[in-house]
Amino acid sequence: MRKLGTLPKELQIKGKRYEIRSDFRDCLRIQDAFADERLRHEEALECMRRILYPAWREMPPDHIEEAVREGLNFLNAGRTQKEGKKSPLYSWEQDEQMIMASLAKVTGKDVRSMPYLHWWTFLGLFGEITDGLFSQVTEIRRKLRDGEKLEKHERKFYRENKALIEIRRKRSEAEQANIDRLNKILG
Repeated sequence: MRKLGTLPKELQIKGKRYEIRSDFRDCLRIQDAFADERLRHEEALECMRRILYPAWREMPPDHIEEAVREGLNFLNAGRTQKEGKKSPLYSWEQDEQMIMASLAKVTGKDVRSMPYLHWWTFLGLFGEITDGLFSQVTEIRRKLRDGEKLEKHERKFYRENKALIEIRRKRSEAEQANIDRLNKILG
């Protein structure tokens, strides 16, 4: 059991403690795998297990299911995963620069320059983002997702910044090859 006020750097699986990579950079790599539509869910879970647990190769097969469940709970800041979530309001990859700029306003420094920042601390700081470009973009995304009417200034901002607001999905290699081929033909 974790002591109040401490941050986990290991998870207990079937009575055995496994060290985890708890730095926010590793966890963002995992989030990127989950957002990659080219990966099947099982493949994204395997990416998570390999990134999160340095000793994943030594993990007995009967520990894997619990390791995945505990890993997901860790990524969700210690809370059990909720099913049926709405579409996301942000993309860690696409919105990285806006997120990092907002976190710099919250912390007074660029978190990327820190040698280590625990994932849960990162999520706590992320939750404190209240104003600025990232907040404006996510609020417009939320309204669009939920079918709410945009204010006049929001409609104008959306028209002028569609590429910033619309979350792009990752293309398969075949889709990208077709786009590259068409771009080459069109000059």
